[in-house]
Amino acid sequence: MERAASRLIVILLGTIALISGVPAAATLSALEGMNNLVPASRAAAGSPTCASQSILTGETEQILTILASSFVFGLAWLIWRRSSRPQRV
Repeated sequence: MERAASRLIVILLGTIALISGVPAAATLSALEGMNNLVPASRAAAGSPTCASQSILTGETEQILTILASSFVFGLAWLIWRRSSRPQRV
């Protein structure tokens, strides 16, 4: 029963990692080579205004999501390997 529960957890973790990692990788791939997604806004006089600073850029967020998904896959692999070993009595 413990083995089945471990395998179910692994499948759930892998699915979550795929659902979050694949779109992040696709978005990062699509953004590669682009400098700005949106042009700078203009003031009434026509000069560009500076956008407010954010903590993370979109590219950094995608990279962190991919790294987190890779970590979850590694954790799932370790749980799978541990549950597939023969149990000692």
